[in-house]
Amino acid sequence: YLSNSSTSNKELFSLPGPKGNVIKQISNSLFAVGYENGKINIFSMIQIVKELTHGTSINDMKISNENKLISTAENSDEIKLWDVNTWNNFMNISLDDVIARKIIVIEEPEYLIVSLNDYKIAVYDLTNNGTLLKFLIGHGDNIKDLEFIQCDYRLLSVSEDYTLKVWNVFDSSTAPI
Repeated sequence: YLSNSSTSNKELFSLPGPKGNVIKQISNSLFAVGYENGKINIFSMIQIVKELTHGTSINDMKISNENKLISTAENSDEIKLWDVNTWNNFMNISLDDVIARKIIVIEEPEYLIVSLNDYKIAVYDLTNNGTLLKFLIGHGDNIKDLEFIQCDYRLLSVSEDYTLKVWNVFDSSTAPI
């Protein structure tokens, strides 16, 4: 349970636990915290609602735009997809010896976009059991963040190679725009 902290004017609640790596809002009332030990706690502002488990440290988590699923990436070569209504792990995607850094879930069409530690961006089709569709190649260093612009289907990526790239994810080419 979250404890009420009456000793600080700034802190409303405290959640004891292992070292936290990432926090994401799931809905108006739910949040997820990914920990270094591979655990993910789903919590409201009052208590832990559910604990999800990975094998290693959590690198990133994303909730789909319609709050239907959450994707979680660990510090190994696996991504897990969870149904937000049941908390069932319904799909695992193996990354073949590379590590996911950042992830995005797109619902129309159902794609998972993943920045990898080999400087590529992988695009997976979630309607076809997580089949790898293509790699977006063009960065020369770690990709720090991804953002998808739903209205015109553009993907933005920013890297430690000092570049911001804009991609058309649904184009058959892999070159940035």
